[in-house]
Amino acid sequence: MYGAHYSKATVSNMAKDVNEQVQAFQQRRLPSQYAAIFLDANYLPLKRDTVQKEAVHCIQPT
Repeated sequence: MYGAHYSKATVSNMAKDVNEQVQAFQQRRLPSQYAAIFLDANYLPLKRDTVQKEAVHCIQPT
């Protein structure tokens, strides 16, 4: 990676460590309530000096 050379054993150890971290993340307990926000945008023609399509953002908290 990035000009460095790693042995097969080093790559294997790095992958094992990452896999353990991913499993710990997937198995963590989630709080009973947590905030979520949904974001979206649509490009609509808007008239100012000229008509141009601009992103109109929609935010919906839950």
